[in-house]
Amino acid sequence: CSGLTSLTIPSGVTSIGDWAFYGCSGLTSLTIPSGVTSIGNYAFYDCSGLTSLTLPSGVTSIGIAAFEYCSGLTSLTIPSSVISIGKEAFYGCSGLTSIYVYPENLPELGTDIFGRCDAKNCTVYVPKGTYDDYLVSEFGYFENIVGINKDGLLTTQVTIKLDEAGTLPDRIGENQKYLITNLKIVGKINGTDLKFIREMAGCDFNGEKTDGKLSILDLSEAKIVTGGDAYTSYYGYNMYTYNDELGYRAFYGCSGLTSLTIPSSVTSIGEGAFYGCSGLTSLIIPSSVTEIGELAFYGCSGLTSLTIPSGVTSIGYDAFYGCSGLTSLTIPSGVTSI
Repeated sequence: CSGLTSLTIPSGVTSIGDWAFYGCSGLTSLTIPSGVTSIGNYAFYDCSGLTSLTLPSGVTSIGIAAFEYCSGLTSLTIPSSVISIGKEAFYGCSGLTSIYVYPENLPELGTDIFGRCDAKNCTVYVPKGTYDDYLVSEFGYFENIVGINKDGLLTTQVTIKLDEAGTLPDRIGENQKYLITNLKIVGKINGTDLKFIREMAGCDFNGEKTDGKLSILDLSEAKIVTGGDAYTSYYGYNMYTYNDELGYRAFYGCSGLTSLTIPSSVTSIGEGAFYGCSGLTSLIIPSSVTEIGELAFYGCSGLTSLTIPSGVTSIGYDAFYGCSGLTSLTIPSGVTSI
């Protein structure tokens, strides 16, 4: 049935049998009804067109090789009801970048469940307090396992390693964009990534509020490069990233951010880069910075102390306007204009 592209299983179905949709490689959309409790062996083997899979909350068992070689899958959600996952259930699902696992008791697991998946670039999210159990299980195949608390927020630092700029939205995905509270990025980022980070931090392209919960952002091992989409707009002018520049209004309005570490290669902080970041209490500026733009820290009322690196030579007007909480500010002797 390789020509089948969309499938809605009837609501009365309670189990999906062995080999039911084996080799339906054209299938891109799959709706499994809430009444289904078991998925048979090889049920969706080689359904390589599927990109996302959310199993209904009543599923208790996933059969042997049930989704083997579903290589198009990028996101997988395993509900809390699951008590057993068969051998090689997701073997060869090489496109997976995120797996949400909700059982608080480790299910009975077969062998090689995630063989030939991308161990480095897929992140597994497990209930808070179960990390150790999942780490020493088949899920330990993956390098990145993080905890989720009761309301779904990711409580531990999520580290994303980017091999290519502009890929952060694909790596994190829409499902978890507003769940991450603590993020570290390693690798190159451009405007596409910065736009996504802004949304995670509570402020979208147009400066409107989002549901983002990101409060801690570590970019110490990230590098800003030219390219990608515009990350914001001001009076109709789109703003883009350029090599080693933290650009104009980069984090404008991201008031939920409390801690931020700027990339170690950044040489300039643009106009209004942190305008309105009233929640910031910790900001680390790298020694590579030589220039700080106008209104750069305007309204950062949460900052109590700030050290300007010794290499900085110019600070724009009103750079610290509204920083009412500042009790300590160190300006280096090399600054020639403020």
